[in-house]
Amino acid sequence: MDLLTIFSEHYNASDEALALEQIGKLPKLKGFSLVIVDVSGSMEFPAGNSSRLTVAAALAAEIKARSDSCAVYASAGSDTEKYHQTSPLPYGGFLLLMALKRACLDMGGGGMFLKQAEEFVRHYHVRPDRLVIITDEDQDYELKFGKQIYTINVLTSTFEECRGQLC
Repeated sequence: MDLLTIFSEHYNASDEALALEQIGKLPKLKGFSLVIVDVSGSMEFPAGNSSRLTVAAALAAEIKARSDSCAVYASAGSDTEKYHQTSPLPYGGFLLLMALKRACLDMGGGGMFLKQAEEFVRHYHVRPDRLVIITDEDQDYELKFGKQIYTINVLTSTFEECRGQLC
């Protein structure tokens, strides 16, 4: 059982614990991981049997569980007003999904302003071993902050394909 299944169905804490135990057996992501999750309005649209945001939350929660150290941020903006917001989310597992859903309501609406999000997190972290962007948009900004950079598009890839990018 994986976190996407747990997040998409009726939540049960014992199922989450079992999934996290199984995730603990996967190869560790060594060093510091920094994850930025797009919480724009389009992330609430469907992706298979779940929302794009639920897929993103399951991926972010797994990265957090597999990493030696990890910070997760939510980011979105307003296309019309040309501003962005990026905020840390100090949660894991199901609580991370709930925090991302709340952030989508509070911050969502416009697209993700990746350059501004990257500049924001630079103030709080040293260069991460891996920078992971989880979004449903094609990005035209070239990220420079992470030693390894992954842009995961939950719109164009299945959950398993997204997970495979991190091996």
